[in-house]
Order: sequence, then structure tokens, then C-alpha cells
Amino acid sequence: MMNVLFLDTTVNADIGLFDGDKFIELDRGGEQKASHKFHYRIYDLLKKNSLKVEDVDVIFQLAGPGSYTGMRLSEGFSNLLTFNNIKVYSIYHYEVPKLCKINEYLFVSNAFKGEYFVYSYSCGEESIQLVRCDDFKQGELPIFSNEDLQKINVDNTLSLLEKYPHIISDCIASETKRDLYYYRPIEEEFKLKEKLR
Repeated sequence: MMNVLFLDTTVNADIGLFDGDKFIELDRGGEQKASHKFHYRIYDLLKKNSLKVEDVDVIFQLAGPGSYTGMRLSEGFSNLLTFNNIKVYSIYHYEVPKLCKINEYLFVSNAFKGEYFVYSYSCGEESIQLVRCDDFKQGELPIFSNEDLQKINVDNTLSLLEKYPHIISDCIASETKRDLYYYRPIEEEFKLKEKLR
């Protein structure tokens, strides 16, 4: 049995324990960013399952897409635990349907600033773009997301991971590690607006 700490701070602060085959527990944060409770919730989850931080073998996290602040929450925590020789593996939310062998789909999430992040996948071909929310049209393709979106019917990628937990096991076995994926380049995200004259 493997003790895997699951972290997803792309939208909310979702945490869980995974034993290598299935989720033992998955606590969907329900609160955006909840950073002031994040560490407490992790330690509480471990304690409830008679584990200590030293008992964690692997951290598996969703590496985006997400906002800079949200993504840094799980990444910062994971980086601290690598000092205890805990391995960290990760994938992107938009990869989950593909790993479930879904050949055509869209992944859409709120990229803020009036835009959606849209990932399109069709039989090996992929594209990524930011689309103004008002310009997005729901077509025939199934749409997945890491959050509930108003006015768009979506299937949740975290629910897919619960239904197909082998995806996590396979990514750990292949030591898959993705860089953090922010909605925009950091210099664009934090660009100062020009002062009005």
C-alpha cells in the first residue's frame, strides 16, 4: 500500500488520500483558496487516517491550469515536503479526459479577466487559447472543467479521477511531473495597468 497525498488548488483547495488503487478520502475544499486552513486540513486528514507527514510516500497534484496564487499554494507545500524525500508527481486537469481515452473534447475553465481558458483535443491534435466569456459557444463536443461554470454544461475532471483512479497510479508509475501552468505568463498576469492621465 502506498500513502499518496492528493492536492488540487487550481480552483478550490481539494485534498485527499490515495492508496495506490483508490481514494481513501477526498475532501473537496468548497472554499476558494482557503489558504489559511490549507495546512491544518492536510494535517487533520493525515491524523484522521493515523498518518504523519513522514508516512506520505508521494504527493500527486494537479499542476493547472490555474491562477498564480492558487497554484503556488499546493506547489509551496509540495516543495517543503521534498526535503523529506517525498516524490511529487503531477498532471494538468485538461489531460484527464485524454487519459480516460476520450478522443474529442474541450476543457474550459474560468481564466478571470472576462476570459475562459479553452483546451481543445481531437484525436491527437490539441490547441490552447484564451477566449472572451461572451464569445464562447458550446458546440457538440463534450466539455470538461475543474469547476462549475455558469451557463456551460460541464463534466468535472476531479470526478473523472475518482471514477478512474488508475490514472493517478499510472502517472506515479511513469513519474509524470508537469510544470505549473498558469492562465497567463506571470509578467502578463501581474502587469501594472497604465495610470489614467
